[in-house]
Amino acid sequence: MSKELRQAFVDVCNGYSCAEYNGGTLYIRHLSHKEHLYLDELYDQFKQEAYSSGIMTEKEKVGFLLKEGLWSEKKENEIVMKKDYVVRLKESLKLIKLPSILKKQIEETEKQENELRLLEKEKSDLIGMTSESYADKVVNDYYILKSFFKEDTLKNALFSKEEFDEIEDTIFIDLLAIYGKSLDRCADLNLKKLAIQDFFTAYYNLCEDNASMFFGKSIVNFTYNQVKLSNYGKFFKSILQEVDIKALPSNISKDPDQLVNYLNSSRNAKELVNNNNHSNVAIVGATKEDLNIIDGDGKKGLPNKPMSMMEMFKMQNS
Repeated sequence: MSKELRQAFVDVCNGYSCAEYNGGTLYIRHLSHKEHLYLDELYDQFKQEAYSSGIMTEKEKVGFLLKEGLWSEKKENEIVMKKDYVVRLKESLKLIKLPSILKKQIEETEKQENELRLLEKEKSDLIGMTSESYADKVVNDYYILKSFFKEDTLKNALFSKEEFDEIEDTIFIDLLAIYGKSLDRCADLNLKKLAIQDFFTAYYNLCEDNASMFFGKSIVNFTYNQVKLSNYGKFFKSILQEVDIKALPSNISKDPDQLVNYLNSSRNAKELVNNNNHSNVAIVGATKEDLNIIDGDGKKGLPNKPMSMMEMFKMQNS
């Protein structure tokens, strides 16, 4: 994983990824706001062309499926409700006071997300081609054409429009795989993981949160990956100043999302103890691991008087 993250670091800094292809090296440019705007304009153009040719919009297709009884209002509402539930579950992670409860909440969130994905896939399979999905595919293919270059100056495209139109399916599938792999390397989770690596923080700490200095160019010319890494670098720098990451279990220290949830939970739990210390109140439901986290070295001693119903209510809503 360290090698992959080091390569991601180099790719983000360069603004492109490299890949071996057909006995040589090709260069895959990373998306920036400028390219994104251009693709948005293309999307609108292709969507209108598809609609004019008789391909229904997603809204029209859903209406058709409901009318024909191939999809139900019940499942449609279930998707809406489950999306809302997942959002609320994720928001509640910031408020949980005990790490053991946090773990259960994360498991429940992942379970609900999996169920939501299955429902959305079932719906997507029934919907099939729409003017939106057609535009997405055409724009995606076009962007791949515009992303491949012959050298690291990113000036000479690997294919002309005419050459790309004549590419065989097997070659295009290979290019899609290469492009997908380059995207995966710089995916959000990897950028978050990169932001907590020693080799990254050693460089980032030298720029004093000045992203323009770090990448050596104006912020408006950043790729999206550079913008994300700059923000993650600043965010996790503040976290690493507060917690000793090396003292944490590996499943937490190596997972940036778990690290954030863990820190929020620890803060909430310690605040709970501080707020109730004067009344000698115990924390109902806390495991031994929770108490070690809350109490630090375990030598301060925790109150042992059971909480009343009112105190429990205040704890959960404080």
